[in-house]
Amino acid sequence: MIICDYIDRRVKSYIKKKSGRVILTFFKEPFDQYDDSNVFFIDDILNESDYKKIDEFVGRTIKIAEEVFSKYLKVNGYNLFDYLKVQAKRDFSKIYKYKYAVDKFSKEQMKNNIVFFSSEFDLLEWLKQDYIIAKLPYNAFHQSKARFVRIKLKIKAWVRNSHLVHYIVGQLFDDHRNMSNYILWLGGRSLHSKLMDELQKEFKLLLFQNQLIVYTHSFAKKRIKYSLLKLKDGRKSREEWNSIEQQYAKGLNRTASLMRLKPELLEIVLKISQNNMKELLTTLLILQENDHNSRLLFVSQSIKGVAALAADYFSRNSLPSIEMLHGVPGVAEVGKTTKVAVFGQRDKSFLKSQGVDESKLVITGCPYYDKFFDIEEQNKSFDFLLLILDWIGFEQSASSQRVIFTEVMHMLKLLQHLKYEQLVVKLHPSQREKELEYVQHLVDIAGIHTRVKVMKNADTIDLLKKAKIVFTHASSVGLEALLMKKPLIVLPRLLKSTVNYGEYNGCFVPENRKELLYSTEEILRDVHGYLSNNKENIERTIKYFSRDVTGQSYKRVANLCREMYPAH
Repeated sequence: MIICDYIDRRVKSYIKKKSGRVILTFFKEPFDQYDDSNVFFIDDILNESDYKKIDEFVGRTIKIAEEVFSKYLKVNGYNLFDYLKVQAKRDFSKIYKYKYAVDKFSKEQMKNNIVFFSSEFDLLEWLKQDYIIAKLPYNAFHQSKARFVRIKLKIKAWVRNSHLVHYIVGQLFDDHRNMSNYILWLGGRSLHSKLMDELQKEFKLLLFQNQLIVYTHSFAKKRIKYSLLKLKDGRKSREEWNSIEQQYAKGLNRTASLMRLKPELLEIVLKISQNNMKELLTTLLILQENDHNSRLLFVSQSIKGVAALAADYFSRNSLPSIEMLHGVPGVAEVGKTTKVAVFGQRDKSFLKSQGVDESKLVITGCPYYDKFFDIEEQNKSFDFLLLILDWIGFEQSASSQRVIFTEVMHMLKLLQHLKYEQLVVKLHPSQREKELEYVQHLVDIAGIHTRVKVMKNADTIDLLKKAKIVFTHASSVGLEALLMKKPLIVLPRLLKSTVNYGEYNGCFVPENRKELLYSTEEILRDVHGYLSNNKENIERTIKYFSRDVTGQSYKRVANLCREMYPAH
């Protein structure tokens, strides 16, 4: 049995040498391209009952880990695993779905020998327990690459905790102003907005020493001064870590025993490690040692990692905190902070319907989007169709790469009808290189590669400025397209979404592929005429999604910080 991401050249070459193989793919293939009926897509062999079993097992596993680690990793009332469990559940959902599918598939096909071409090496480690795995040079190459990544992570960990690095950074970038107003910054992409200049008028920005790598380059590039919150008592932190390190090992062994997995494999499938624990412990100790400076917290999410721990700490110590949404929410993963700054009425209504306390929700607009109002019309053009793919890495096990396949195939079939149009496919920055290769693979199969560009790291705003029509499913880029005054088409409803861009008819939401073609052709006949005739609906849609339509969101968020800052 061959396991692969999709049928690329290496897999094809191997199949030619070894005919009659059964192939299991993790990415959906346009199977009508293949005569070999022994090709199976993972979601096609799983049914609703399977997904229910997968989710039940994942939930049970995370609960076991939570219960065990709560006994071993409790520090001053904070359970460190609590701040990893959200991401651990996401990672485990994906990897266990794959393992479950392989087990089911191999049983049905009576296959125990596996030739592994996939890039899912976490899965490979798990499969080694139960299957005979063929060792291929391809695997060895990627495993050596994985070792390089581990070394890179160790270097980053050293930099985060190096007193020498902290001293150098402090000399170069430290904010030496004599100010008593502090904001602890974990604020995400608001960094790339006018909000930073506005806040620096009255506040000194603080960063955790263990967040140094995340923000230093961006702060330096924008000449933003900041100060590092550091550990003051190194001896105490080492003693604390020595104790936690031992407790972590005990908890890991206990959880692994209950799950019947090796401890090192458990770390792999849950994506937890000593480094995770050390970072969380360091964060907690820094907060406790610098509580006189920690007056207001600004985060872009509050459900996992360092930001979630900081939000809990501020809440327990009756200190204010603000969460500025990163994008248009499709799930309700907010609410731990004192206030949540949302873009518009749509976000507030959605989060309220999902059980978030309405009193926490403040409509401010999005500071990151203020820059759209500074772009002059003469700097825009209408050159190509633009598909912005949704990032699906955060979704539960029942969602898969089928979403990518569906979105891309919709657009490729559309382009086959539109003989003179060009298409740019933009992946989310968090999507893997393998996903980019897969999209290019689908383009090559369609036979229109000369009219399609696939990219991942290009600037989205630059692409929007040049787009003729923007296509998406549930991405926040839908709002960005409307702010850029570009026609928006939300891909057919067979892709379910909680982001209701069609609420005020400011865009097309076709029901099927036929309507998608009709909508696209209608806009292409006269793009400017479409924008002019639909101007009122587009403006209503924008106001529904974003309170601000003048580029002043940064002032509202800054005022919220001023209002919430505690009196001395």
